[in-house]
Amino acid sequence: MITDAIITHLTTALDGSYRTVAGALDLDRLAKGRGGAAAVKAPAAYVVPQGDRSASNQVGIGETQQRLVERYIVVTALEAKNQRTAAQAEGELEVLRQTLRSALIGWQPDPGRMPMLFVTGRLLAVENGRVWWEDVFETDIWVRV
Repeated sequence: MITDAIITHLTTALDGSYRTVAGALDLDRLAKGRGGAAAVKAPAAYVVPQGDRSASNQVGIGETQQRLVERYIVVTALEAKNQRTAAQAEGELEVLRQTLRSALIGWQPDPGRMPMLFVTGRLLAVENGRVWWEDVFETDIWVRV
């Protein structure tokens, strides 16, 4: 997994457009009420490994070569309390998402991996004046054993 590499890359590449860039444990603490909603310095991006899947073996007997696709979720938290209209909040969210996509699409985490690709995005929740949005990205690597 390359979660730490993604967090490090986003911390630099997002150039201050997100106030917080963190990982799954930080998001989990917030979800369980430790730290509370006030602890979120929005806009925030939380990188969470979603999982992986593999293709069938590409080589014959005695050797294994598989393509392994790894997926990562980036959850964006946006403070919407001070927005005068829903359209303003949506506009700010779209700018943040575009910045995020620009930072990750085509970025190659390391020489052995394919560049990151955008997969999908969706609204997770709107609650307590905050919008939570999920964008999914993936990269793949060839595993040889």
